[in-house]
Amino acid sequence: MSKGGEVSEAAEVIATSIFSQNEKKGRISTSFGDKNYEGLQAMIENDNYTSEEVAEAIFYPNNKKGKIKTSFGDKSLQGLLDMVRYARKDSWWRKKLKMSKGIY
Repeated sequence: MSKGGEVSEAAEVIATSIFSQNEKKGRISTSFGDKNYEGLQAMIENDNYTSEEVAEAIFYPNNKKGKIKTSFGDKSLQGLLDMVRYARKDSWWRKKLKMSKGIY
């Protein structure tokens, strides 16, 4: 999870978009093992892995014909990577905004 332990709103939206289209029996397959919804959120925000590693870990076990289903339409690996990067950028920008306003 990103530093601070808080899941960003963008990570929730991205995780929901991916999970809802690819889960089987309440879990989604990833290269890091099967994850429940909360585990997928944490994986997206985990700073110990690069955005590329996270996107690949989600994409390869779930892609069909080079695309993965999301609520935003079918995505290529690059499209999924862009979604993961967005979730992480949002989290970083929100923290920066909070610090600039003195909210910790």
